[in-house]
Amino acid sequence: MKKILLFLFISSNISAQSIINTESNTAKNDKKIFAEIEAAFDMQQGNTDILQLEASVLLGFNLTDKNLLKLNAGHAQLTEDEESIDNDSYVQLRHNYKFSELIKSFAFIQYQENLNLLLTERLILGLGLRYDSSIKGFNFGVGSGVMYENEVLFEEKLKLYEQSDFTIIRMCGLSTFSFSISEFITIHNTTFFQPDFSDFFSDFRLLNDLSIITEFNDYFSLENKIIIRHDSDPPSVLKEDDLAFVSSVIFSF
Repeated sequence: MKKILLFLFISSNISAQSIINTESNTAKNDKKIFAEIEAAFDMQQGNTDILQLEASVLLGFNLTDKNLLKLNAGHAQLTEDEESIDNDSYVQLRHNYKFSELIKSFAFIQYQENLNLLLTERLILGLGLRYDSSIKGFNFGVGSGVMYENEVLFEEKLKLYEQSDFTIIRMCGLSTFSFSISEFITIHNTTFFQPDFSDFFSDFRLLNDLSIITEFNDYFSLENKIIIRHDSDPPSVLKEDDLAFVSSVIFSF
């Protein structure tokens, strides 16, 4: 099933290191090939010229009954008076192998750049296992793994004592749940926990993405979400917390 995001409104406080939530835009589809596309555009002209562009795409390939390959990519750009305020791009290639109806593996490689978060580049390699189940309409999943992370920051934005290039081995923990509160309203929640193995309680990242989806019919639905991010050890010029409110109308076919 393809999905196109027709309208997107974002009210946010963006200030800490970001975790990309690829779980939230993973389309469930039994076809050999499926896709999900989201796009947003906002432009203001007058006393202040503002241009905001956002787009993401998911391509999925059911290689066999047990092997699923997914490619996620996205780009967001915000400019004010022709000056770039934020420029965020990412791409992730992800593979799942289904051992059974309850247990599957995940492996991924991800590349990211983010001007607002001082990221010149971030490369992540990860793998792990997850367990998914459903009880009386309540769907839930938990997973854990390990990921290699290499991060390069804008050196000129940092303090003299801060490191701009470093490599970390992190735990990759996640949990998801979803349930329907009526025939047309569904609640989804995704949580990520990514601590540094060598400094478990002092250096960790946390993300929680809670969304409520209201389906008007087979083609249109409204999604409202709250995204909370926390980085316990960001660069000194950044804050530890992000908060974002997102509303979108999705057309599906």
